[in-house]
Amino acid sequence: MKCPQCGKATKKAVAKLYHYRESGLDNVYLQDIPVFPCQCGERLVQIQAIDRLHDAIAYHLLKKPSLLTGPEFRFLRKWVGLTANQLATLLGVKTRISVSRWENGKAPITASTDHAMRLLVMRLKEEALHRRMFTEIEIQEQFERIATKPTKSERITITKETIENLPFPPETVA
Repeated sequence: MKCPQCGKATKKAVAKLYHYRESGLDNVYLQDIPVFPCQCGERLVQIQAIDRLHDAIAYHLLKKPSLLTGPEFRFLRKWVGLTANQLATLLGVKTRISVSRWENGKAPITASTDHAMRLLVMRLKEEALHRRMFTEIEIQEQFERIATKPTKSERITITKETIENLPFPPETVA
């Protein structure tokens, strides 16, 4: 692979733990990811099956035992392909400004908003996921386990096995 910065050839290496900031979340790490460092200081990262990776992140967020953080809320909104305006309408809030405030941490995400978001996300993905997510994530039990106050985000480490063993199939593009 050639470096887009300087044009020199790079050699393949493996990053044991890659901080995947591109997700918009500061707590996602990928294990054993191919990287291509260059002499000029540039480092290219090879992430395959990015849709499945995002499925894995969403799966972890939907199962997490505390309220969603603003960035997690934004990740799920984008994962299902909604604009802030569309989400506001679906959640029954007056404007996208409420969604923006939740996502930016300027307004707290309440338990009812968190639960509504998780249910909406699962409902929007329900058909594509062949209802398997609902059986894997026991809704009522999960909501009872969710802490009523947000906590510090825990590290999410995604491995190749995590992606391969998701309880739902990848979406097929028609």
